[in-house]
Amino acid sequence: MLRIGICDDERHICSQVEQMLADIAEETRQEWEMQVFSSGESLTEHLREGKFFDVLFLDIELPRINGIEIGKMLRYDLGNEATKIVYISGKESYAMELFTIRPVDFLIKPLERARLAETMDRVRYLIERGTRIFEYKNGYYSYKIPIQEILYFESSGKKISIVMEQEKRQFYGKLSDVEAQLGGRGFLFVHKSYLVNYAHVIEYQYESVTMTNRLALPISQNRRKDVRNWIMNNNIGGDEYDIR
Repeated sequence: MLRIGICDDERHICSQVEQMLADIAEETRQEWEMQVFSSGESLTEHLREGKFFDVLFLDIELPRINGIEIGKMLRYDLGNEATKIVYISGKESYAMELFTIRPVDFLIKPLERARLAETMDRVRYLIERGTRIFEYKNGYYSYKIPIQEILYFESSGKKISIVMEQEKRQFYGKLSDVEAQLGGRGFLFVHKSYLVNYAHVIEYQYESVTMTNRLALPISQNRRKDVRNWIMNNNIGGDEYDIR
């Protein structure tokens, strides 16, 4: 069962999103539990109590505590990288600060049911992908790591390092074989030596990406155009965003 939070100070928007989601859930035979909040204060209090949502539909233009502040609180104060954030707004463009929060999507009011259904398909895919496992061998032994815990792979000579928040593991192999095993989904070559998990990128610049461990990795010159295009096409609503 997916746990869904909806936060907007316009009650009719909350009702609209809730009804659309209920219809989509019925059509797709899904079971979703929904909770509505009419203010940023009530939502943040709920989150600070340790309550968890799989996906959060969050209005940006909330009074007092806006949606961007709530997103930063969720990611940085509470360390929650699992909740999928979908922003809602009446404005079509927002700055790069949204990029650091890593939302799944960005929906423009008035909301369209078909667009909402596409967003939920993407949310479900990302949640299912988070349960995937990367398997590697070291000597005679095989090891498994949840893909969502991997920040990036780093190649040095014949060794590959698997970099996570708290540890690093190594094995012998090629990054091209790692990419093939992952199926290319959610991982991006930014350099011949770095294959990064896009879910852990918190900042993008033309020459580098910064990961959730605050380490900046270089983007090689011959990959800069491809990396920018990939990010534009896969990031939070694509060209609805102003990525500089």
